[in-house]
Amino acid sequence: MKLKTFLQRVLFPILFFLLGLILLLLVFQKQNWQDLQSQFEKLNYSWVIPIFVVSTFNFLFRSERWRLLLQTSAEKVSIGTTFWALNLGYFVNLALPRVGEISRCAVLRYRSKISFSVAFGTVVTERAADVGCLFLLSFVVASLDYDRFGVFFQENIFYPILSKIETAPLLLLLLVVGFGLLGIILWYYFKRFQFFSKVIHFFKELGQGILSIFKLQRWDLFLLYTLLIWIGYFLMTYLWFFTLPQTANLSPWLALAIMTVSSYGKSVPVQGGGMGAYHFLFVNIALMYGIVETESLVLAILIHGFQVGMNILLGVLAYLFLILLPRGSFSFSDTQAS
Repeated sequence: MKLKTFLQRVLFPILFFLLGLILLLLVFQKQNWQDLQSQFEKLNYSWVIPIFVVSTFNFLFRSERWRLLLQTSAEKVSIGTTFWALNLGYFVNLALPRVGEISRCAVLRYRSKISFSVAFGTVVTERAADVGCLFLLSFVVASLDYDRFGVFFQENIFYPILSKIETAPLLLLLLVVGFGLLGIILWYYFKRFQFFSKVIHFFKELGQGILSIFKLQRWDLFLLYTLLIWIGYFLMTYLWFFTLPQTANLSPWLALAIMTVSSYGKSVPVQGGGMGAYHFLFVNIALMYGIVETESLVLAILIHGFQVGMNILLGVLAYLFLILLPRGSFSFSDTQAS
């Protein structure tokens, strides 16, 4: 096995898994298990129903927003196909972070006429939109309560990112030179074969997918879905506050702040949907506002665990409907949207 392949497929996933495990141990090491158990016994589980509804609609909004980008390729794609492909991708991400994006594009190619490269380009654009929303929300939260969140963001998020950006120009130059030399070599050796033309075709379609946002005919819907998605993220945190008597009266502002900070934990490529990283950030930001550590950990376990459970449930159903069943055998996944 080549070194690069070994790093990508074996070493890096193991290292990120160990990172998540270490963070999880740091969160749990001082916890009283009897206190945790008593908190779970006090939970009002009736709130699980509205949280489930909000989570399901959030997946629908994400699949509809993705479908808007895909439709710029002039190929029709069904609502159900994007919904199930999206959830299959989330399911794969639980075990192999970032591979889910590739998986959902591959299964979309299997179920429709949209090429893999175009679909992957739209995923890049969709992810970029969400990263922009997260940074904007982080700036708003940090600005409104700088004494707490401003310092927290600087020390734990912004400074680490900036430290990497300082070395970015040299890295970018090296990448440009490297890809330039690679392109010359490929052109020299493969100019008489179809390989080079296929590579050009792949990147051309990839660019078509990335630039799909500039071809949108319904910008209003794209922005509306994006807004609804982030409102859904907020509710998927805030509604859990009502399951514990001690946190039922906490402000929506606190839920917004916790949701914003803990979202960075989910962005870390750690197996299990940011396992450990999410819990670590959630508990630490909750402690800043005086929430008892046991209660904040219970909320982190509930929110993260429920989301992972949804990913597993919908992911298994997606595998059934998109892979195992013949095409056309399930109406929702093959009904064309108007």
